[in-house]
Amino acid sequence: MEESQVRLRHVIETGIAIESQGSIFYEGLAENAEDQKAQDLFYRLSKAELRHKAALEKILSQWVQLPRPQEVVDMFERELKDRGVFAEPPSKFSSEEDAVKYAIDQERKMADFYRSFGKFFPDPWKLAHLTEMIMEEMKHMAELVALYPHLKVYAKA
Repeated sequence: MEESQVRLRHVIETGIAIESQGSIFYEGLAENAEDQKAQDLFYRLSKAELRHKAALEKILSQWVQLPRPQEVVDMFERELKDRGVFAEPPSKFSSEEDAVKYAIDQERKMADFYRSFGKFFPDPWKLAHLTEMIMEEMKHMAELVALYPHLKVYAKA
């Protein structure tokens, strides 16, 4: 895919879909959490994902709508799949710790995903939107690691 075909709006549209999936995932973790602190964190993260989704939708609503070429959709889907984003989530029978390890890993993968598009957006205002998305993912990751510091996960983004 040529750089000229990748638009910030495509990254944001993908982010909207991922934030929606993330909210559902964290809601499920919250419903199954036994520890009250964990449950509170998961509900907070679920709501945060919905706020992020709404913020991204607000950004898009201020821009002229453009069609999203199928090749761009395919490229983003391939990129997410190659990075393992939301690939093989833990089953509802998995332990809470396994689910949290998965969540930390997903937050890291999403930060890396957004980071990988930085080269396409040298304009400061575009890079600022992208950086904000990266920082939110890293913040979630840090909150999870803080609550579960004993887990052996690669948490650096």
